[in-house]
Amino acid sequence: MLKSKKKIRKRKILIIFILIFSFGFLFKNKVKNLGAKKENFEAIAKINENIFMNEEGKLFKGFEKLNLPYIKGNFKIIFDKRISELYPCAEILKIIKLYYPEFFDSIESIDIDNYKIIFKNGKTGIIGIGNFERKLEILFKNYKYIKDENNLNFLSFEKKEE
Repeated sequence: MLKSKKKIRKRKILIIFILIFSFGFLFKNKVKNLGAKKENFEAIAKINENIFMNEEGKLFKGFEKLNLPYIKGNFKIIFDKRISELYPCAEILKIIKLYYPEFFDSIESIDIDNYKIIFKNGKTGIIGIGNFERKLEILFKNYKYIKDENNLNFLSFEKKEE
């Protein structure tokens, strides 16, 4: 009788340890997944005061006061999906943040109709579609010579060299 009580007690302890280990393992995986989701949503632009855009062109809600450029234009606000109208703006802002970080804080807004970058000092640069790296390089190299507006839209469709 005494041996059977010891066996039952050992089984209970073993089952409890297995349950604790399995719940700990499951909880550890959930914490890792939540951390990965948080890293994905680093804001790069504002849509309005509570809605932000990340580097992939996805929208999410946030309640922080961030000094980021605004995105202006008409588009549907859909959360957790990549919005094709906003993705070129995200590419422009990624390039500026990576190669020209000194100018990133001076951007007031980007208009999605013709990808017009409006700076806080009143200068504007019209980028147009495609070849963003080359256009931004030209824009920021000649930034101090721009009086009001610099239109780089003519560089959108370059001929291929043979």
